[in-house]
Amino acid sequence: VVERGFCVTLDRTPVLEPVDVTGAGDAFDAAFNIAVKAGWSVEEALRLAVAAGSAKVLRRGSSNMPTASEVLAMLPRVDYPRDCSLA
Repeated sequence: VVERGFCVTLDRTPVLEPVDVTGAGDAFDAAFNIAVKAGWSVEEALRLAVAAGSAKVLRRGSSNMPTASEVLAMLPRVDYPRDCSLA
């Protein structure tokens, strides 16, 4: 995530056997935007978004989004972001 000189990145994401990647980006975007709107830090919003996208690839179909419980269950498998800002 990069914004006006601020940058965070994840070194690793969960290793999964995807069932269907359709909608993973939508799940990521939705989770990130919801978290930011709720006042979460960019780092925590990124972790939640990666968890949502990861949980989505385990479900078939574009409209078959993961539940909140499934996203939260994926969260421990997501690394904490690190600063990648340019000095």
